[in-house]
Amino acid sequence: GADVAVEACHEGLAERLVEANDGRPVDVVLDPGGMFSPSLDAVAPFGRVVCHGASEVESVELKRLHAGSRAVIGFWFAHCLERPDMIARALSELFGLTSAGRLRPLADDDYTLSATGR
Repeated sequence: GADVAVEACHEGLAERLVEANDGRPVDVVLDPGGMFSPSLDAVAPFGRVVCHGASEVESVELKRLHAGSRAVIGFWFAHCLERPDMIARALSELFGLTSAGRLRPLADDDYTLSATGR
């Protein structure tokens, strides 16, 4: 799981990520899209950026990766659904923690079924 969630505002993102990690570059950034450059700036040597949403980046200069021994990977959850064995253990653990009350989903607002448009 994630250790920290950081506001995904482009300006100052790299600094916020490093600050949240006690002033050290981070090992992994899960980039939902549009934050690739500052995310990569915050990654430690041998770390990686996982791009799991629509991103403004279509290519990465290898010099930026080589300079920090860093990696970039794309991730699309739909591919996991094609291989249920990949997610069965994680889902079982997630549901078990939730059932035991050790993990509680947070919700900022309540929405009626009619608000979903269905």
